[in-house]
Amino acid sequence: IRRAPTPRDRAIAEGEIIVDRYNCGGCHAIDGDGIDIDGDRRVDGGAIARLFVGTPNAHRAPPKLSADGAKVLPAWLFGFLRSPFPLRKNFEIRMPSFDFSEKEANDLVAYFSAKADAPYPFVAEARTELAEADVAVAERLFSEAQCLGCHAPSAAIGDARNIAPSLSLARERLRSDWILEWLRDPQAKEPGSSMPSFFTPVEGAPGTWETPLVDLAGGDAMRQIELLRAYVLGLGAGPNARAGAPSKAVRGR
Repeated sequence: IRRAPTPRDRAIAEGEIIVDRYNCGGCHAIDGDGIDIDGDRRVDGGAIARLFVGTPNAHRAPPKLSADGAKVLPAWLFGFLRSPFPLRKNFEIRMPSFDFSEKEANDLVAYFSAKADAPYPFVAEARTELAEADVAVAERLFSEAQCLGCHAPSAAIGDARNIAPSLSLARERLRSDWILEWLRDPQAKEPGSSMPSFFTPVEGAPGTWETPLVDLAGGDAMRQIELLRAYVLGLGAGPNARAGAPSKAVRGR
């Protein structure tokens, strides 16, 4: 008996048509389609990425998109697809503009959300601002973790390998739950990532972590991660900052 397609099935099918039409897999790895660039036995991209194989710039290959639906906010992704711009300093290639229609951009947002089993349509996240007493602790955590060593707020970074995006975009770009998981264990989210693991999983105690900064937040690693997330999300706050609300252009199904 053939089952009727689910909304997730339809979102994936419609998105795949656009992915094929614009050859997105020519640059990006999407669900295992691509080649292994850095030797970690995980595919990293398509034909364009082959240009980076065996060169000092292998780390500059187009990013993997397999879990983007769980990472970025739908409103941000919709806007980026319609009008892409460079996300990383010191990066020599950029996402071209394909002049996606509103429907195509919407279908791609739904596609990536469906592939990652992320909620769609998106409901605005409740975001907790830092209490005054926590600001100093969060600032010290941010400093001790040396986040700005790679995530420059502006201008190009001196080290050409530092190509991480500006954290001022985090508030409008990233899902809050994803940030929490990323800070806990970036290698689990994306093996081979250049993002270092600041916290250490406790062997034999799943779901717990150790912190090198035992004098902050009572040495509670999870509390420190929550404070870092709140601090990073606050970096993009301002009169024009968005707090996770989806664009009116992003439609449900």
